[in-house]
Amino acid sequence: MLKGLINTFCFVLVLNAKLSTALNTTALPPLASCPTKWQGATLCGSTNCYRKYEIPVNLRFTAVETNICHLFNPYSHVVSIHCQAEDDHLAKYGKFVIGLFIPTNTSWSRDGFRWEDGTKVDFDGWDHLPGVPDQPDNMVPVERNVEFRTNMERRGWHDLPLQFVEAVVCKIVIPPPPPPTTTITVPTTTTTTVPPTTTTTTVAPTTTTTTTVAPVTTTTTVAPMTTTTTPKPTTTTTVTTSPPSTTTTVAPPTTTTTVAPTTPRFPWFPWPVVCIPCWDPFKKYPTVHS
Repeated sequence: MLKGLINTFCFVLVLNAKLSTALNTTALPPLASCPTKWQGATLCGSTNCYRKYEIPVNLRFTAVETNICHLFNPYSHVVSIHCQAEDDHLAKYGKFVIGLFIPTNTSWSRDGFRWEDGTKVDFDGWDHLPGVPDQPDNMVPVERNVEFRTNMERRGWHDLPLQFVEAVVCKIVIPPPPPPTTTITVPTTTTTTVPPTTTTTTVAPTTTTTTTVAPVTTTTTVAPMTTTTTPKPTTTTTVTTSPPSTTTTVAPPTTTTTVAPTTPRFPWFPWPVVCIPCWDPFKKYPTVHS
C-alpha cells in the first residue's frame, strides 16, 4: 500500500512538472494539421481538432482554470463551443467538462462564466428541460465548472463543483494558411562617386518690369429701337409766270440833213469849196457835187 502511495505521489509530481512546463510554453509554430489521434472537423468557421482525456483526481480542482489540456498537447485548450454544429459534434464524447468556468477569485453569478481560451461567450447550451431547474443553478455552492451531459433522455450543460469533474475534451484550432508570398525583385543600384566640378556662373541681374494693364471695360449701350413714322410732306410748287418783258428801244430817227453849203468861191480856185473842220489832206472824201 505504501508503495502504491509513493507511486501515486510520484505521478502527481510528474504531472505538475509537465503542467508547469506546458503553461510556460510560448511562441509555438502554427500547426498545419491535427496531431495523431486527434479528430479534425471544420465547425463555426474554423478547422478544429478534438480529443478526450481523463483528469487525474488531484488535478480536478484546477483542471479548467489552469488549462490541463496543455499537459497533453501544448497547442490545446479546454474546449470552447461557439455554435450549434459544434455542440452537436461534441455530443459523441458523452460526459466531460468544458472550458466555461467562474474564476475562483470572483463571486458566483450567472453572468460570470467565461471561456478558458479567452474567446467570446457567444453561444450556450444550458439544460432547460421541463421539471429540471434551469441551468446554471449553483445548487451546491459553489458550482464554478460546467459539464457537458448527454444520455438518451436529456442533454445540455450543467454547472457543478470543481471536484466532480472527471474527463475533459481538449481543442486545437488550426490557423488558416498564410496568404501567398509575393516576391518583389529589386534592381541593384550602383553608386558612382564623381568629384564635384565647381562652375562659377555670373548671372546679370534680371530686371523684371511688371506692367499692370487695367482691364478694358467695354460698355455697349444699345439704344432702344424707336420707329418713327414721318408722313411724306406735301410739296406745293407755286409757279409764278412773269409776263415777258418787252423792251422797245426806239431809236431816234436819224435825220440826215444835207445842207448845201454856201460854197464861197475863191478867185483863184475855180471849184466850190467845202468847209470841213478837220481836214485830212490824205483822206479821200466823196465827191461833192454842187
